[in-house]
Amino acid sequence: MIFTPESIEAILAGRKTVTRRPAVDWKRCYNRVGHTYPVQPGRGQKAVGRIHILRTDPESFVGESVVERCRSLPVDLLMWTREGEDEGFGTWHEFKREWLRLHPKDVYQDGMICAPCWRIEFELVEEASRDEN
Repeated sequence: MIFTPESIEAILAGRKTVTRRPAVDWKRCYNRVGHTYPVQPGRGQKAVGRIHILRTDPESFVGESVVERCRSLPVDLLMWTREGEDEGFGTWHEFKREWLRLHPKDVYQDGMICAPCWRIEFELVEEASRDEN
């Protein structure tokens, strides 16, 4: 999977455990639960680690799964803060700003990014040794 340099740094430091990818196909997520994938700074570039996919959730808009969890909890602000941190950012607002920078054609309306995506939860299982780089 391709990540920005900032995201790679957060993954390797253990601060990023969730990524969202635009939904190309609603029938299935291209990243499958139980599989591992290389963490790469660009297509065809050497992997800096591997991640293991733990869970995938479709979202009809960015953040939908958090909204659903917040409906049953009185701690919605904590949920949004935690989700921003899981994405490797200090806050959800910082994550939204980065999403819109990477996907400028997505529409921002009523505090939400109106773009279908897959929420992918993962864990780092292997970091490339410095000797390999």
